[in-house]
Amino acid sequence: MKTITHETPFKSTCCLFYLSVIVLFYLAGQWIFAFQVHAENHANLHLTAGKESHEPLSLKIKSKIEKINERLKISVAAETEQNAKQMGVTLAQLQERTAKLRSIKAIYDS
Repeated sequence: MKTITHETPFKSTCCLFYLSVIVLFYLAGQWIFAFQVHAENHANLHLTAGKESHEPLSLKIKSKIEKINERLKISVAAETEQNAKQMGVTLAQLQERTAKLRSIKAIYDS
């Protein structure tokens, strides 16, 4: 004997309603979580900006250029076959490193 069940329109409507409510709560939770993360990032950005704003940007750039110039001097002086063998790299790799430092310096200069 087979049991035949009939789903009433009211029953399917209730299921859809509950499913919709669950989906809406899930989406609301995701939206609230995203808003909290955004608020935390925004607060951290303001804290970080407040600490770094004491020194003008031009002084920071000049400081970076000085550090790069020091590294460039060391890098150019290290471009020897003997140093390359000691470091386990090729001379071309040492020269490539120096070229990258020069391009970084050019970016700061501009």
